[in-house]
Amino acid sequence: MKRAKRLAPLIILLICVAVLGTLLVVPPPAARAGVGFWSSSGPADIIGTVAVAPGNGQVVYAIGQQGLWKTADGGSTWSLAGAAKLNSYAPIAVDPTNASALYSGGTDTLRGIVKSTDGGGSWAVLRPNVDATALAVDPTRPNIIYAGVVTGGSMQLLKSFDSGATWAAVTNQYVASPGIPSVVGIAVDPSRPDTVYAALQSYHTGFVLRTDNGGANWMTLSTGSMVPLMLPTALAISPSTGGSSRVYVAWGLMGSKALLRSSDNGNTWQNVTPNLPSGGASITSLVVPDTSATVVAAISGVLPSTGVPGGVYISLNAGDSWALLAPLAQNPNKLALGGDSLTLHAGTDNGVWEYTTPPGGLQRPVDPRFRSYYDTHDGLRVLGAPVSSPTMVGKYYSQYFEKGRIEDHTGESPDPNWQFMYGLLVDELQQGGSGLPVGGDASTVTYATVRGQAAPNLRVPPPPGFTGGTAYQPDGSMFIPFTADLSPANGHNVFGPFWDYINRGDLFPGGWLHDIGLPITEPTGAVVDKGNVKGRQIIIQAFQRTILTYDPLNPLEWQVERANVGTDYRKAFPGRVPN
Repeated sequence: MKRAKRLAPLIILLICVAVLGTLLVVPPPAARAGVGFWSSSGPADIIGTVAVAPGNGQVVYAIGQQGLWKTADGGSTWSLAGAAKLNSYAPIAVDPTNASALYSGGTDTLRGIVKSTDGGGSWAVLRPNVDATALAVDPTRPNIIYAGVVTGGSMQLLKSFDSGATWAAVTNQYVASPGIPSVVGIAVDPSRPDTVYAALQSYHTGFVLRTDNGGANWMTLSTGSMVPLMLPTALAISPSTGGSSRVYVAWGLMGSKALLRSSDNGNTWQNVTPNLPSGGASITSLVVPDTSATVVAAISGVLPSTGVPGGVYISLNAGDSWALLAPLAQNPNKLALGGDSLTLHAGTDNGVWEYTTPPGGLQRPVDPRFRSYYDTHDGLRVLGAPVSSPTMVGKYYSQYFEKGRIEDHTGESPDPNWQFMYGLLVDELQQGGSGLPVGGDASTVTYATVRGQAAPNLRVPPPPGFTGGTAYQPDGSMFIPFTADLSPANGHNVFGPFWDYINRGDLFPGGWLHDIGLPITEPTGAVVDKGNVKGRQIIIQAFQRTILTYDPLNPLEWQVERANVGTDYRKAFPGRVPN
C-alpha cells in the first residue's frame, strides 16, 4: 500500500491538470498521415507536371491527360480546373503572391505562352506561335517572368517585365537541328534574383547558361563535354550562401543518366554520376529545399540493362551519396516541394503522391535494411525520424533515430520478431549524468535526475508472496523485478498507462522485455515546456531502452509517448553518432 500512497499525489495532480485542460484551447498535434512515407493524393490520371503555389502550399496544380487538376486543401480533394487541356509535361509557373495566377505552355486550342488569372479556369495567350518548354517567375519580383521557347528547330530565352503582357528576347536563337530543341529548366536564384540559370538541349549535347544581370548578358557554363552525347534533363540550384550557389544539372540518353554539380555558380563542375543509384533510366526532376546540401531526384523508368526501376532518392551531401527517400510504387515524373518545405509532391503515372516530411523537413531516409520494419510497426511513432546515416555499433549494423537506436540482430534468435533490437541508450545517457532535459524543451527532470533515481538502493521490494514474473499492484501499476529472467528481486512499479502501452503487439512485436527493457526508475512527475506550451505537468519513467512520458492533455492516442532519447544521445555523445 506504500506504493499506492506514493502514486496518489501524482494521479490527483494529473487529474486536476486534465480537468483544467478542458478550459484551455490546446491545439492537436499535426496530422501524421503520410509522414515519412508516400501516400496517394489523387487524382486518377497520368500526371506529368505538378506545381505548388509558392505563397500557399495548400494550392497544388497537376497536369494530366484529362486536363489541369487543382487542389486547394493540400490534396484532400481534387477537381478539374477548367475545360482546357494542357500538354501533360508542359511547364507550370505560379505567381508567388497570387495562387490563382499561373503560366503554362499552351492548351489544346491555344498555342503559345498562356496565362490564367482564375486558377486555371480560363486561359489567355500572352506570346503566340511558340512552344514554351520552361517557365520561371522571379520569386522576389513576380512581374518578371522568364520563358524558354521553341520555334521550329531553334530555341530561345524570353523575358517579361510586366507579368507576361509583353516579351523581349534575351538570347539569340540556338539551332538544334537535326535534334529536337528544348529548354529543360530555368532557375532564378532567390538570394540574387538577377542571377538566372537555364539548361538547353541540342543535338546529342546541351549546355547551361547563366546571367548575372537579369538577362542582359549570358555566359555558357557547360557544353556537356563531361557527358558526351547526353542531353540535359533537369536543372536545380541551391540558393546562394556567401555569394556561391550550388548548381545541379542532370543529363541522360537512351537509359543512361548522369549528374554534374557545381559549387561555385557554375564556373567549375564535378561529375558525380558514379554516386547515382543504379536503378531507373532518367533523372526527370531535381529539387532542393533550402541552402543546405540536400537534393532530391526523381529517377524515372527502368534501367534497361538490369530491369531495376527508379524512384525518388535523397542526398544530404550534395550528390556524393544517395538513398531511397521511401518506397514509391509508381513511376515518378516531376517533383514539387511545398512552400513550407514539408510536403513533397510527385506527379506519377497514377496520380499525385505526397511525402510529408517530419517537422524538421527533408532528412536522412530510413536505411533500406530497416525500412519494412519501420513502416510495418509505426516507425514514426516508435522511432521518429532518422538522425544519422547507418553505422556499426559494435558488431551490429545500426541507425539512430529521434527516439532511439535500432540494431540488426538477424540470426541471433529463431523468433523473427527479435531480428531487430533497440539500443540501450537510456542506460548510457543516465550513466553519463547529462543535464539535458527529459520530456520537453525544458524540464524539471534531466538525465542526471534519472541517474539518481536509478540507484540500486531505490529499487522497491516485490509485493508479499511474489514468486517471479510480474505482479499487479493495488494502485493499477505493475511490479517488475530488476532481473533478466524476472526472478524475484527488488525492482520497480510501471505506471498503468505505460504498462498498457508497452504491451501493444503492433508496436513492439518482440515483447516489452525485448523492445523496451526493464524499468530503471519509479514513475515521477515533471514540469516541462513543449514548444509554445509551458509548464505542462507530465509523468516520466525510464526504461533500459527508452523513456516514456504521460501527458493527460494530449489526444488519447498520444498521451503516452517515447522521449527523444536518440536526439539526446546525439547531443550528449556527438562523436558516437555519424553526422
